[in-house]
Amino acid sequence: MRHQPHGALRPPRLDHAPVGRREKLAIVKDSPTLQDCEAQTVLQTFLTSGQTVVGQKPCVQTSDGRWAYVQLTAIDRSARTMSFKIVVWKLPTDP
Repeated sequence: MRHQPHGALRPPRLDHAPVGRREKLAIVKDSPTLQDCEAQTVLQTFLTSGQTVVGQKPCVQTSDGRWAYVQLTAIDRSARTMSFKIVVWKLPTDP
């Protein structure tokens, strides 16, 4: 099991990929398009506690290659819950 920094948030699991594959994310400033997400070159595998703030807007690449835009809309630290707005783009091979 890989150690996560204290307070780190893994990208939301958007699929049911086999264990061992990793999602990647990139923080963007504005609501991105698919092309904006695909153009990201600095990818990470988690958000730190300092990056986990309402309004944060990462592009997330799922383990099967789909890009998604995730906006963190609410955090309830006492209940240990978060709410998100999520848009997932299809792969070119999707029907």
